Amino acid sequence: MPGNSAALSPSPVPLTTSAETTRTQIVTAIAVDASGQPANGYREVPAGTSSELAGCDDPSPAAISVNIYSCYPSAAAANVCWPSPPASMLCMENPWDKEVRRLSFDTRRLPTVQPPTTPEPFALMLDNGTHCLFISGGARRFRNDGYIPAYACGADLKASVLGDAGGQSDPINRSKPLWTITFEQPGFQTQVRSVTTAWFAAAAPAPSITNSVPAPTAVPFPSSNGRQIPPDADRQGFVGSAGARCNYTNPAVVIGRTADSAVVICETGAGGSTTKASAYRTAYLLRLKTQCKREPASLPQITGCGTRYPPARWSSPRVRLC
Repeated sequence: MPGNSAALSPSPVPLTTSAETTRTQIVTAIAVDASGQPANGYREVPAGTSSELAGCDDPSPAAISVNIYSCYPSAAAANVCWPSPPASMLCMENPWDKEVRRLSFDTRRLPTVQPPTTPEPFALMLDNGTHCLFISGGARRFRNDGYIPAYACGADLKASVLGDAGGQSDPINRSKPLWTITFEQPGFQTQVRSVTTAWFAAAAPAPSITNSVPAPTAVPFPSSNGRQIPPDADRQGFVGSAGARCNYTNPAVVIGRTADSAVVICETGAGGSTTKASAYRTAYLLRLKTQCKREPASLPQITGCGTRYPPARWSSPRVRLC
């Protein structure tokens, strides 16, 4: 870990926490929903002195999902931003205030960005209660040992978490469940502190799209007299029979069976209504294909049957159908 010069003041007495922490808590901040509006308790606040963005070309260093952006200029403090189409980005400075600022930007210009291989939390809380924010861009103070501030800490942002000036190493030691950092407070020696909580950023999941039209199923026809279609039939006719079965666009309106015949009448004609001519023709063709018998009108009704088709006033042949 980086050290400081011997001229610095001795380290203060370490602060203690109310309960020992054994693992760093990881928090995923989703401050904006899929439609581009504040969500999950976050609220929109005025943008402040910098209300326009010049570009949003890069992923946020804290992103763990696609299309979380880091925007510039750095004065806008827009290191964690979500699109809010069509003309703005909602950006968060820290997770504690639960606030996002709306900054002007044409979201049609946004590229698709992937999260970094090793995301850096945009905010930390240390074991001494100090809050720290990731530093992105801008001039930074270099130390004589080759380290620079990677996070600005405290209410005045004068303390810092130190990182390698060359960016070759992670400023956070994540080798154990409880992460650690090198903490610098002006006027004191550097310390190794634990990270109790780390915040990352993610996009809201897209709303699921469900098909409101149910898939077709073979169900019995509703019947006011309690009778149902034969067990080997569905709404198109007899299953496994090409001759006694309607095509998929024309459901059967009548299905019937005797000991040696099977009859199906298919719905045809304009507007989905069965016309006398088309229904009679369809029934007659299917009757021939399935070798149905011409049944005289005096024949007893077929089991489950309640309709004679065609009506007696029409020309023969007459078939008594269910």
